[in-house]
Amino acid sequence: EFEETVNSYLQQRDEILANSLLTIEEQQSEVDLLRNKMFTEKQVRRVQALEGIADQQKLSNKKSI
Repeated sequence: EFEETVNSYLQQRDEILANSLLTIEEQQSEVDLLRNKMFTEKQVRRVQALEGIADQQKLSNKKSI
């Protein structure tokens, strides 16, 4: 269940970050709100670590294309 929630969160996060109508600050604020809405305070640190891993994987995938 946690993994499903994380995957859903990462997908929604990607949509926020892809929204060029928002400033970087607005994007970060939206992501923070989403993270805090979907996860407990305890889970947030774990989720932030998973975000970093997901971002690194995306960078690696782009470089290999």
